[in-house]
Amino acid sequence: MLLPALAIAQADTTDRAHGAYYLEALGPGGLGSMNFERQVYGWEGASLAVRLGMGSIQFTNYTGRFDPDVILPVGLLLAGARGWSPEGGAGLAFTSITYPDPIDYSPSRRGATYLWLSAGIRVIPDVDRSGWMFRLAYTPIIDTDGWQHWGGVSIGRAF
Repeated sequence: MLLPALAIAQADTTDRAHGAYYLEALGPGGLGSMNFERQVYGWEGASLAVRLGMGSIQFTNYTGRFDPDVILPVGLLLAGARGWSPEGGAGLAFTSITYPDPIDYSPSRRGATYLWLSAGIRVIPDVDRSGWMFRLAYTPIIDTDGWQHWGGVSIGRAF
């Protein structure tokens, strides 16, 4: 005898997009970066997302050869559910930057890690949680040189 199975699923209560990909000018990824965001926890009115990105501050080294500096920002963002909403976050950025070798001045790479913070506003779709998204944020960078004021503007797609 077969018994009918009862499936119970929890309804999604957030009106926020579950993910986004966007381009950012300035921000923790350097002068320009490509980023991906994915919601890891959501509740009514807000959500927590993981941010992963890849950016650069220049594509050639000081000798003029193609040798991009790489910056990988990783962090958490807390944002409102939809429409115009505040956001805040923090994370680390892992860098690989070309510098002149102190002995023979040839290009050599140095890796470093710095902390970034983010406080800003984002616009995400009101209706169906997908479509164009925009962000504007103050994103200070904290490293061995101290606190560096920085900001970023982003445009991308939420899904």
